[in-house]
Amino acid sequence: MKKKLFRSGFNLIEVTMAIAIVGIGIAGVMALFPPAIEANKVANNENYLGIVSSSFLGYLENNFLNNFSRVTSLGSTKIEPAETLWTGAKTSLSDKGFPGLYTTGNASVFAAESADGTVNALIAMWQSGAAAPDSYSTNASDSRRVYVEVSWPAALPYANRTKKLYIYDVFNE
Repeated sequence: MKKKLFRSGFNLIEVTMAIAIVGIGIAGVMALFPPAIEANKVANNENYLGIVSSSFLGYLENNFLNNFSRVTSLGSTKIEPAETLWTGAKTSLSDKGFPGLYTTGNASVFAAESADGTVNALIAMWQSGAAAPDSYSTNASDSRRVYVEVSWPAALPYANRTKKLYIYDVFNE
């Protein structure tokens, strides 16, 4: 009597199909990496610039509390800072307690840069030219609404940058 031998194993077609299925799955997972990296970069930029904006508002508050005329001397029209301000001469404000902030050649435009240089922005500010809305002050010249716009990355033309607008009401006591 002849014995039948059963060979257990996989044939070439089964192995090829398994490799194809695994390859498609890995390709699908790998396709998720670039958007995730970009989303992480955007989140890091916005997080850093939020911190810098808060620091910048502290810098403004420090300056405005000492001298209210600095508020009224701001221009009353929106500024669109050119990318050339980023490449020009900048003076660091870290010695005044504001690391990452820099003055530019324009008194109404500041620059911000992370310590590793990966995040850079231009910060423009202007005032409303009139009393802050809903001001309880009886003298209209005792309050101003100050606008602070952060745009990044600074090396791009203004129209191509991401922008955030902050509004800051200042009162002369």
